[in-house]
Amino acid sequence: MGVLPGPPSMQLRSASAEEIAGRCDRTRPLSGGGVDEWAAGECRRVQHPASPRRRSPPSPMRADPLDLLIDVLATYRLTRLATADIVSEPIRLAVLRRVGLVGASAPGDGGAPTAQQMVEDVERPPGLATLVTCRWCAGIWIAAGVGVARTVAPRTWAPVGRALALSAAAVLLAGLEDD
Repeated sequence: MGVLPGPPSMQLRSASAEEIAGRCDRTRPLSGGGVDEWAAGECRRVQHPASPRRRSPPSPMRADPLDLLIDVLATYRLTRLATADIVSEPIRLAVLRRVGLVGASAPGDGGAPTAQQMVEDVERPPGLATLVTCRWCAGIWIAAGVGVARTVAPRTWAPVGRALALSAAAVLLAGLEDD
């Protein structure tokens, strides 16, 4: 028999199985690694310091509905940003230049065709050109990235995903306005 570590008010005397059986109703082990022990003159369930109870992380297959909604909206926003938004058009044009669909001096005027229009005009566009202009094509990869971000770095992803979700909601609501 020995004394388990801790402050004097919390110290518990460890007991043998025979002593526990003689003084306690239950002698079965606890799920976290402790057992019923004789402590401070009464029988009670205690947790051994060497085996603290651990809470298992939530299963990725049982996502919180709010997190799922945030991820859906974030995926929508990122997909729209990658394939259709004006702010990312220079990046899409750079990709088209890289794969040879656009000359080095692609016009940036308002009358010039968009990257999506250029890709649609080609009978068999390169895969990368299709990826940066097709929402279905880019969306699956972006959704996979969002899922990985939620699983691997949830604390980092939470504020980023929330900002993207709010942006997506603003875009969707703006579409309902009559200007």
